[in-house]
Amino acid sequence: MDIYRVDKEINKTSEYRLNDSSKYILVLERGKDDVYGNLTQLNIDPLFIQDTIQEDVIKYENIDELSIFTLLVNTFDIQNNSVQSYQFSIIIRDNIIAFIVDNLTREYVNRILKIYTSKRNYSVQYLIYLTIHSILTDNIMILDYLESKFITYERNLSNLSALGEVDYKQIYQIFDIKDALSVLKRQSILYREVFVNIKTDIFNQDNLIYYEDLVDRSNMLSKDIDILNDRIQNFVTQMLLIMNFSAAEATKLLSAISAIFLPMSVVAGIYGMNFANMPELEHPMGYYFALLMIIISGVISFYIMKKKRYI
Repeated sequence: MDIYRVDKEINKTSEYRLNDSSKYILVLERGKDDVYGNLTQLNIDPLFIQDTIQEDVIKYENIDELSIFTLLVNTFDIQNNSVQSYQFSIIIRDNIIAFIVDNLTREYVNRILKIYTSKRNYSVQYLIYLTIHSILTDNIMILDYLESKFITYERNLSNLSALGEVDYKQIYQIFDIKDALSVLKRQSILYREVFVNIKTDIFNQDNLIYYEDLVDRSNMLSKDIDILNDRIQNFVTQMLLIMNFSAAEATKLLSAISAIFLPMSVVAGIYGMNFANMPELEHPMGYYFALLMIIISGVISFYIMKKKRYI
């Protein structure tokens, strides 16, 4: 358990207290610290919040003067082209703020708290603002990375399509980007629900500017997600049309070739039958006559296909 102090310089152990000694922040790590035992000592019922901090969701609850935030921190897995989400919770009651983290989110929370204490603004509203603002900023950075990757794939695939080629691997990577956007969009919707609830529970007229900044940033993120998603959808639709056109052209060419060889096959089939009475077989020029018929039928079929622009 880390107790944060701010009346002296931050040291390597990150132990410092707020100026008002009756207020302090704790960072409790699941699996490492006695989370529930510590919460009990702080007059917070651990059984009451146990289910809340274990759910992989984004939400805010205010019950019996206990405010509980459940938040998700996102990172982007470049190797798998996917968004990885890690959860932590904030519990606020009277003069106590407790962060429930794991080994993956502990350092992230530590960085937020160092910024928080360096600003000398120790209001709960500012801490909530700083935390959610940091998360939204990370999501914007992920979105910018996804957009840059899509622009690269879009340019490469456009160049290949001009040559009549398709790189299916890059198309699948674009679908991975769409999946990542779906994760960010879902979380953006959940944050909007959180903002509706915290406007009156957490913020007031004196610090409403923090709330408005979060809402504006969240709306901007959601709008940019929709713009990129629509852009990707339009490009995918365009690529599918090109692929379908290429497939249709290939089918058309194969059909034309089959049509050219069909009459030739008919002639060859007729003279390949084993009937006793086939006068042409005994004629000295029978072979050349059959060969000429095959050539003529092929040329006529080719001329018809060419005239109709099948080939």
